[in-house]
Amino acid sequence: VKPQPEKETHKKEIVEIHKFCEQYIDKDNYYMYSSENFIHALLFSIDESFRLGISDQKKKQLELIQLIITKMGALFTKNKQLYSNKGFKKTKIEKYLKEINIHNLQEIDYSTEIVNLICHIKHINVIILSVTNELYEKIESSEHSDINIVIVNENSYYYPLMNIHGVMYNSIDISNILTYFKKKIKLNKIGSYTLSELQLLANNNTIPINCNNSSKKKTKQTLYDELT
Repeated sequence: VKPQPEKETHKKEIVEIHKFCEQYIDKDNYYMYSSENFIHALLFSIDESFRLGISDQKKKQLELIQLIITKMGALFTKNKQLYSNKGFKKTKIEKYLKEINIHNLQEIDYSTEIVNLICHIKHINVIILSVTNELYEKIESSEHSDINIVIVNENSYYYPLMNIHGVMYNSIDISNILTYFKKKIKLNKIGSYTLSELQLLANNNTIPINCNNSSKKKTKQTLYDELT
C-alpha cells in the first residue's frame, strides 16, 4: 500500500446516475455523490452526521484511519491465516496509514487491504461496482451483517450509490444488482492454489486452460497471471 499520485480536485457534490446503473435501479429514487477519496465515500454511506455535514468530515476520516491502526494488531491475530493467504502485510498497511494526515486526505486511494479491515471493524459489507468494465467486488464482514453499501467506481473515482429515502440495501437488492456484473477476481498468493484449482477458476471465467491451438496445458504460473 503506497500513496498515489495526487489527483485533480474532485468536487463533492451530487452527480447524475450513470447510464449503466439505470438498468438495475430507479434513477428517481437514487443518487450518486462524488467523494474526494474512498474513505470519504464509505463514511458518506454509513454515517448520517458525516453525510449531512453535521460533523467535521476531515476529522471523521482521520478518526477512522486511526481506528484501523488501533485495531489492526487484534485483527491480524484473529484473521492470521485469512490475511496471510490474501498477502496482507501489517507493517506496510500501518506505514501507509500513518503517513495520512489532514493535508493529504485527497491522496487516499482504494486499497483491498484497508477495505477488508474496515468491513471487519464496522461489521459491514461493501460492494464496489466498476461500470467501465462491468465487474464487481464484494468485501464482507467477518461476522454476519445486513448492512450493505454500494459504491460505484468510474475513472478512479468512487461514488456512493444512495437511496434518497435513506433505505438500506438488503440481500435481495444486492443479488439483483450483481446479476448485471461479473465478479472481479481477487487471488490469494499463488502458493495457496493447486494447478487443478486454478484450472477450475480459469474455466469458470472463460479462460482457456490449454496453450493456443494445442493440447498442451498451461502452467500454474501462466494461469495465475492470466487470472490476475
